[in-house]
Amino acid sequence: MFDGPFQLLNPLRRIAAGQVPGQDFQYFHGILQPYLHTPIYVLAGADVFAAEFSRHATSHIASGLVWSVWLFTLIGRRRALILAPWVLVAVLAAGPVLLSRPSNSLLGMRSALPLLVAAAVAQGRSGSWVGLGQGALTGMALLAGTEQGLATIAAWFLAWWLGPKVCGQRPDLRQLGLWLFGLMASVAVVLGLLTGGDLAAIHSILHYNLILVPTDQFWYFGAPPNKLLANWRDLAHEPLVLAAALGHLALLAVVVRDGLRGVLKPEQTRALLLMGLLGLAGMATFLGYVSVPALVPVARLGLLSGLAWLLWRSHKLQSAVRVAIASPTLGASLQAVATAESGELVGGREFPTAIEAAEPGKGDQQAKVDITGPPSLRLVFWKVASLGLATILVVGLGVRLSSSLAKPPQLGSKEMTWLADATREVHRVAVKGQLPVWSWYAGLLEAELGSFTPSHDYIIHGLGPKGRPEYLAKLRAARPTVVHTFRRDSFEYEDWLQSASWAIYQYLLDHYRPLLRSGLSQLWLRTDPAETAELPLVAVPWQEKDGEAFAKLPQTQTNRSILEVTVHYRAHNPWKALPLFGKVQRWLFTPTGADNRHPVALPDWTDTWTVPVFVRDRTRTVRIHLRSVGLLPGTRLTPLSIQVRERSLTLAQAEVFFGVP
Repeated sequence: MFDGPFQLLNPLRRIAAGQVPGQDFQYFHGILQPYLHTPIYVLAGADVFAAEFSRHATSHIASGLVWSVWLFTLIGRRRALILAPWVLVAVLAAGPVLLSRPSNSLLGMRSALPLLVAAAVAQGRSGSWVGLGQGALTGMALLAGTEQGLATIAAWFLAWWLGPKVCGQRPDLRQLGLWLFGLMASVAVVLGLLTGGDLAAIHSILHYNLILVPTDQFWYFGAPPNKLLANWRDLAHEPLVLAAALGHLALLAVVVRDGLRGVLKPEQTRALLLMGLLGLAGMATFLGYVSVPALVPVARLGLLSGLAWLLWRSHKLQSAVRVAIASPTLGASLQAVATAESGELVGGREFPTAIEAAEPGKGDQQAKVDITGPPSLRLVFWKVASLGLATILVVGLGVRLSSSLAKPPQLGSKEMTWLADATREVHRVAVKGQLPVWSWYAGLLEAELGSFTPSHDYIIHGLGPKGRPEYLAKLRAARPTVVHTFRRDSFEYEDWLQSASWAIYQYLLDHYRPLLRSGLSQLWLRTDPAETAELPLVAVPWQEKDGEAFAKLPQTQTNRSILEVTVHYRAHNPWKALPLFGKVQRWLFTPTGADNRHPVALPDWTDTWTVPVFVRDRTRTVRIHLRSVGLLPGTRLTPLSIQVRERSLTLAQAEVFFGVP
């Protein structure tokens, strides 16, 4: 309803409206991603259906391209031409194109270009254009996915330095220079084309993706309710993560051994080292939080590098017959792990029939929308999806261009039925000349109204010390008639959003009143701020024991009230200067006796933070606990002062935060 698909729909709508990246919008998953999806989006009708159709079709095209290039690399051009159809059928058809899938982090697309970089290294060609080409591909990988691009840069450099040493050679400094030039040139050229040469927009894109996103990667996205590694022992409870890490370490070990023995060619050694290092670098995300779907590109790397090692090491395995038998099996196995290349492991249930899709009450946290139009056509898509990309392109575009799907999306569960009511309500209260709606997570409501948020489409993408204040400043300036948030009692992450962005909610409470509540959503209507006296801040003493500080909070004046706790703290971290690893520690603020669902992570780029503590029953004792949690020893969180202010709520506001009594 609010997440995955619309992370692509929103920027595609902005591009279609002529907006400029870096100037009018940023894109969290790599600024190049929406542009890679734009051609199919435009051809398919430039609407919700088109965005979803382009997401899956583009991912399958990228998957087919990657496997075709690697097939040529592994077994040669002649054999590859014979076997390519079998491999592509297996890869493209083993997992149906699920046009109703609601979640998407574009991991399949974001990890495609790094695999092409590895293939370019494996081909072992020499010359100036080769170094420039590898650099250009690396630059494209960076623009198509910051996390995977940075991992590719690190892995390529380490493989360039280590590979020749393993094979008894010297690293080629000229090749390094050409690679760096190609990398920087491709980034400059692509960003110049996307922004029309606007230097300020180019700087904004680079600053957002290379500075702001990494700054908040751990403390913000790695906070509860997302799962984090509290200590090294937690790895024992994550067998998939542990197996992936050990598998890539084992690959690196055997590649070094075979390289030293001369079993592998220098270019093969470099390519396998690059892929092993890329897998390990890609797993750095687990230092932020543990997410099983993030293993998809790691699993793909493992399968591909394992196959490459076997083929290169044993000439017998290069038999065309063996490969012909193995390739479809490999493709099917890959898709069993990576499904439709959209970045999600197989999990949960999709709707096999239109009847089930329309049945209310299924999937409270994962509302579905039937984007394929009439139910009969939806069933057609379900049946033909498994036939592969070609069928989907022909049938999908044919049906789309016939205008039989030129209708608003049909809603698939009761959590989505609020759209018509919300749209009608926004039209009813709209003020001419004012922004009609501002959503924490922009999506269907904005698409239906034809509006754009004057800041990030997702509140979670306003990052860094300046990002949140700028988000709030733009919200103040826009003065939207309606603000669209989530219900705290229905959406687990709303508690996290409030804790991490309380200054924005303070403004919301001061200038808006609850308007409409439905499903996961809450609409707020702008109103004149109430004339209420602000209660003073009260200093609270604290104690320390066993490396943890704790304090008892004062009793509230009423039930169903909010204590705004401002903590001035010192985070002692002797590892802070280390790149990446110095950021993995969490500084947790944990309320007890309150309605907060999860501990709150405090940022390490400031020393003062305000956290809301939700008090349902004023007679209960409410305490807060401050401690350092993570993989780094010798760290400590020390409060310097704790101050509290009570915020009284109206009856309607209390129902938003605590539910109907």
